[in-house]
Amino acid sequence: MKIRFLLPALIMLILISCNKEKDKIEPDNILFSDLVSPITKSTVRDWYIEDHGVCIADIPVPEDSSTAILLDVNNDAENDFIVLLSHSYWEPTEYCGHCSIYDYRIRIEGTNGSDSIASLEQSTIATYFGDSDSITFDNSWTSVAILVMKGGCVRPTFAIEDEYIGIKHNNQIGWIKVASASNNGLTIENYAINLTDNKIILAGQTE
Repeated sequence: MKIRFLLPALIMLILISCNKEKDKIEPDNILFSDLVSPITKSTVRDWYIEDHGVCIADIPVPEDSSTAILLDVNNDAENDFIVLLSHSYWEPTEYCGHCSIYDYRIRIEGTNGSDSIASLEQSTIATYFGDSDSITFDNSWTSVAILVMKGGCVRPTFAIEDEYIGIKHNNQIGWIKVASASNNGLTIENYAINLTDNKIILAGQTE
């Protein structure tokens, strides 16, 4: 008889406990930075042609340059990420032809140990996400991620994709929408971060 009354009571306690756990789940709190004017920077002002007859190369002006974009993704007046753009003459270590070769790079890195960027597994190459792709803590993360690398004699080449990159600040995940720009350039269209700790974000999510 006691078992008959105890079982429904036990089920009721379990249901109440489950409902309380559901109530503890915090909703998304997305801080979306909708840039009125996208941020675009590049390192090359102009080009001129180098023609040795056997090869033709585009030479950047200036021949050595760098610039940066600083991002405060959670709006606390402290920069969380820096995008570094640079190019310079590549000093050959082996014969690569008669024409001059230049090294072009764009990378993003966190400003402290709690900031990181989603990357391809076991690499420092940025992962790109399409609209509504999930960016989660299960992604591979790195403190420095390469967006562009080209030049040199024989090396892998990486280029910007017009999509989203994932970012992690402390226990908060966000995204940055990037696009390629001319003259070794990059455009940041907008970005967002989920201010609720330990929650995922969808690429492009704004609320």
